[in-house]
Amino acid sequence: MTGNRRRAMLWAILVCSTLFTSYTLWSRSRALGVSPTPTPAAAAAPAPATETPGSSAAAPTPEAPPLPQADFAEWRSRRGAVQRDPFFTVAELEAMSRPATAPARRAAPAAAQPAYTVKLVMMAGSDRHALVDRQVVTVGDMLGNERVAEIVADAVVLERDGRRRRLPVATGGSRAVQIRQEPTR
Repeated sequence: MTGNRRRAMLWAILVCSTLFTSYTLWSRSRALGVSPTPTPAAAAAPAPATETPGSSAAAPTPEAPPLPQADFAEWRSRRGAVQRDPFFTVAELEAMSRPATAPARRAAPAAAQPAYTVKLVMMAGSDRHALVDRQVVTVGDMLGNERVAEIVADAVVLERDGRRRRLPVATGGSRAVQIRQEPTR
């Protein structure tokens, strides 16, 4: 009996959702003044709307004003065979079809720079080396498209096209190793 009840509930949900969708689309097309099959009499002379103080006529919402049949025909002729999108109002469609007044000039985005990880900095006197990923580099070496401009105790500075970026040591603290050189005899 549980299977039959579940099946009946699913059918009820399907029927209700179909009815709701149909009503929603019908009411939207009616609010826009668009009929699915316009008749010549309706297009020639629209019926005047008479409103009495006691009647509860549905007022059009400000975001979706009614569209006269002549305006719809003119709008449709400009768009050719394209159907109206039911999810946008006519005003929204018009705004989307207008060209931008002045295109905003944007600076060209910088090419994505590869992410390097500085693991260790070794300094011995004036000699400075750094372990970047799995490669040992010194000042002047190339790392991808960038040149190693400077090695300091807590970072490596890379340079490309006159722009510099700083890569800090990955462990959070300074991992600089000072190497003392014994004087040779």
